[in-house]
Amino acid sequence: MDMLSCHYLHSRLKLNETKMSSRGHSIPPDERLMTPELMRRLSLIQRLTGFHAATDVHGRYNRHREGYVFSNGEMFDAGSDDFRDDMKKLFQLMHDDVADGVLRAIERRLELLPQSYFQQEFGPTRTSSQWHIKRYVVKGNDNKPSEQDGTEILLPAHTDPSLISVVIIDQVGKNEGGMGLEVFHQRHCLQTSTLKGGSWKEITHHGHEVAVIFIGSVLSYLTKGRVYSAARHRVVNYKSSDCDMLQDNEFVRPKGNAKMNTLPSRHVMVIDDMVGAYEKKKTAQTFLSWNARVAKNYVKRNLSVTN
Repeated sequence: MDMLSCHYLHSRLKLNETKMSSRGHSIPPDERLMTPELMRRLSLIQRLTGFHAATDVHGRYNRHREGYVFSNGEMFDAGSDDFRDDMKKLFQLMHDDVADGVLRAIERRLELLPQSYFQQEFGPTRTSSQWHIKRYVVKGNDNKPSEQDGTEILLPAHTDPSLISVVIIDQVGKNEGGMGLEVFHQRHCLQTSTLKGGSWKEITHHGHEVAVIFIGSVLSYLTKGRVYSAARHRVVNYKSSDCDMLQDNEFVRPKGNAKMNTLPSRHVMVIDDMVGAYEKKKTAQTFLSWNARVAKNYVKRNLSVTN
């Protein structure tokens, strides 16, 4: 399907009438926006569904981002009869067509069995993932972007707490550059076989014909960083006379009770890992407990706004 147009979604981002829901939590009918307190209360379990504005009170990760958040298969209406159906189609494109295909390719690369290993061990990810449709707001925003080496930062450097993340930037076709989306490339020292320094580089292309795949910290943890390392990325100010950059982000996450065991792949495990592996498997932490610890650090960094 075609991606929804920038102008369509930007008009929907005028959310004075947006309804919000969150499974397992009682929210007053007239509370339509994500308040800072609500974000604090729900961030640890990552079950937010609704809309938040770009504001300093939501922390430095959301100073210049506003938009929709969908968690664990939840949907909601936004003053339009076709909004829910359009969001379902977009989610199907991001998750079923793109993300699931990437996970199957990783399974083949790691020689994981049985087939559809990630869905059997960590899924169904359709009802445990989170995805965002957010635009970056600079004009008319009272919060000035922070600067680093003369570069204005809209989204600080971070890795995603996901197996993989899928990013599609809302522009027709395939276009040069990344509209400010950058990835940190580490330099490898051949003499010592270590990582030493690095630099930020903009992704090479963006648009409806381009899906950017980031390795998340979950997959990095499951492979001990030996095969896949989490992609550190950020967004810098992309000066454009067109509409603000709009991104669709899919964060493919395990179900809460999935065990965070090292993946049983010969490309990951070594002899020392295999000794007592069965006993370790019985006591492995769940994704929910692992993510709670990660989320605490995220919330601390997110709400510690620096000028």
